[in-house]
Amino acid sequence: MLDNYSFNIYALPTLLTALVFIFITIRMFKYWERSDAIRYFVLFCCSLIIWLVGFSMMYLSEEPDTALFWARVGFLGVAFVPVLPLLFVYALVGKKVKKRIWYFTAFAILCFILNFSTDLIYHGVKLHFWGYYPVAGKLYIVFLLMFVVSFSMCSIILYKAATNYSLPPQQRHQIVYVFIAFTIMLFGVGDYLGKFDGFEIYPFGYGVVLILIILMSFAIVKYNLLDVKLFLARTALYIFLYIVLFGIPVIIGSTTGSWKIATFSAVVFASIGTMVFSRIQKQAENLMLAEQRSYRNILLQAAIGMTQRHDLKKLLSMVVLLVKRSVKIQFASIYLQDRDTKEYKLASFRAGKNQNTVKQDVSFPANSPFVAYVKSRGIPFVYEEMPDDIKNKLNFNSRIGLIVPAFALKEVSGFMILGEKDSRKPYSSDDINIFNILATQTSMAIENCMFIEDFKKAQEKIFTAEKLASIGGLAQGVAHQINNRLHNFSMLAGEMKFEVEEFKNKMMPIVSDKNVLSESVKYFHTLSESLADNVKRTSAIIKGIINYARVEANETHYKEFELKEVIELSIDLLKVKHNIKSEAPVDYSQVGNKTVFGIKSLLMESVYNIVDNGYEAAVEMNNYAYKHGHGMEYKPKITVALNDSPDSSEIIIADNGIGIKPENTKKVFAPFFTTKSSYKSGSGIGMYVVKRMISEMHKGHIRVESKYLHGTRVYISLPKSK
Repeated sequence: MLDNYSFNIYALPTLLTALVFIFITIRMFKYWERSDAIRYFVLFCCSLIIWLVGFSMMYLSEEPDTALFWARVGFLGVAFVPVLPLLFVYALVGKKVKKRIWYFTAFAILCFILNFSTDLIYHGVKLHFWGYYPVAGKLYIVFLLMFVVSFSMCSIILYKAATNYSLPPQQRHQIVYVFIAFTIMLFGVGDYLGKFDGFEIYPFGYGVVLILIILMSFAIVKYNLLDVKLFLARTALYIFLYIVLFGIPVIIGSTTGSWKIATFSAVVFASIGTMVFSRIQKQAENLMLAEQRSYRNILLQAAIGMTQRHDLKKLLSMVVLLVKRSVKIQFASIYLQDRDTKEYKLASFRAGKNQNTVKQDVSFPANSPFVAYVKSRGIPFVYEEMPDDIKNKLNFNSRIGLIVPAFALKEVSGFMILGEKDSRKPYSSDDINIFNILATQTSMAIENCMFIEDFKKAQEKIFTAEKLASIGGLAQGVAHQINNRLHNFSMLAGEMKFEVEEFKNKMMPIVSDKNVLSESVKYFHTLSESLADNVKRTSAIIKGIINYARVEANETHYKEFELKEVIELSIDLLKVKHNIKSEAPVDYSQVGNKTVFGIKSLLMESVYNIVDNGYEAAVEMNNYAYKHGHGMEYKPKITVALNDSPDSSEIIIADNGIGIKPENTKKVFAPFFTTKSSYKSGSGIGMYVVKRMISEMHKGHIRVESKYLHGTRVYISLPKSK
């Protein structure tokens, strides 16, 4: 079998080109899911690989029949060359595929079938200086026309899209370079002409296609196309110097006949050319990158000084303002992860006067596809690089140019979303490098600010704990002294009552006969009973305060305890505050002996605040009911329940009080907001403090559901001890 093949130097370029295409195709499979354009591009590369391998084997063949076989194998890839690029272009510019393309596809399939069964495509091969090459059959001219029409259509579609300035800059520049690639591809028609008699043209199409594929692959994947512009500039400069510096020695040699002088001059020119090339290249890059380098130094200097900022809000405001003004973009925004909800929320934003602002309520859950993609990239990337399905889900009303992740300890602490440049130029690789440095410094500065804020909060908590402990100790001391006095009052009240009873028994005849004296005795008896009763009530109040103080002072560490203990203490304090003589309308029978994990003092304060709010809402509802004539039907009720799950405990406190109006529901946890009347001393910080105690101290969640005139339900979710 190997006897039919021999080494042919002309087969090497096509084989090497095929290897390059194989490498590109393997790399492009990584982006297969990104868009239809990439999928069509991969199929186009596969068809070119079949063509190049088939024709390489044809060049290596020594027998005409073997060469014709490989020529037909190569055509299996060529058959779809006019169709796949057209499908790619339609997908790239976002246009709907026209019906005419299906005619092209049908003709390609027909040629594919007729290739091996007839001589209509290739009716033989002809030996040239580069090896065997196929001879066109009768149907081949139609196939050539289809190629010209297809690639002309591609160029026209791309040109129209490239001049559409409403497209995003990255997409438009992407289309420009693909348009250049397809224009170059039209020169590949020489390969087709070489198959007709009378045309002795070396098939250089592999070189044209190589340029086409490299440009296309780079453009549809990288997007930062200033690199392509630099590449083209360097290439053009290199070709120009190559022609000048090596053309002159060739002219000298051909005119003088002295190739030694020509060779010497070539060596001299080559040495000079290296220095000239480097100098001109540097000047060209300075001109092309002048704008990027003007703001690069500003951003780098700002990045160095960021860690000196300690106020997070001012830091973020400075970053977006600096980026917006120095880079001259439409808007700049920073999203940070909320420690409680784990969502990424808008933390700072800056836009131009004539630009649409970003929706303030846009947030990204930690498990959203967008956040997952940002984490997977790890470095800044242009918006157009994201898969279409993720882009379509983004609820943004401004055009995005660049997304810059900010990492802290391998986790995305936040990210910047930047708008398009005012100049409509795309973001370059130089921009990405700058913003990568800026993101690193920004994340460090953010962590520094958060650490300082956490330190201040920790100091505040320590101070509060010490203050509570001091108050607890002071309250117990004061209560002890008051109890001593109350004990004396109780003894005096008892003695007074005893003396009145004894006087009444001894002086019964006098007391019964004298009405005035009888009334006085009754009055003193009533006073003694009232005094004894008030002493008992005051003692109960002191006991409730002492119990609360003991919890505040002693129960300031995390542990597991029964929820009913907290509820009972809260009810005692509720009865004291509202002077409730009977049973408080709080039903906690569903709680049983279930336990929760947390700081007992803080949970008691939270439960007490919510139960107290529920009781006051019930009183207000009772007044409302009496005012509207159905007061007898209303029965105040507050229920407390506890639901357990493997990871958390959920406390549910519900009341049938007045409820909250819809417009006030979102303000429940806002500081200094209250729906209570001023005479009830509603400060508006109770629920704000409760939220902080639950979310910050317990890493839990709290939410409120309420319907006006139907009551309120408060849900407190606490993590388990593990």
